[in-house]
Amino acid sequence: MTERHSVLGDFVASATRVLVRVALAFEPLAPTAITLFMNQQLHRYKEGGVIGDYKTHTKRLGKYHYRVELDMDL
Repeated sequence: MTERHSVLGDFVASATRVLVRVALAFEPLAPTAITLFMNQQLHRYKEGGVIGDYKTHTKRLGKYHYRVELDMDL
């Protein structure tokens, strides 16, 4: 029974390492994903009449560091 747990533990550990490497490989695409997510959320406010118009832009400054510019008409 302990051998089964160790095999499962080894599998989970190796799968975690692979997933972390894959996630880090796509990190430079994060600004696009951030901009799309913000546009999606702000569109809901625009349809509800809370804001008039908006513009978003995300720039990657470095690894895990971003500048998000948000221009809204309230």
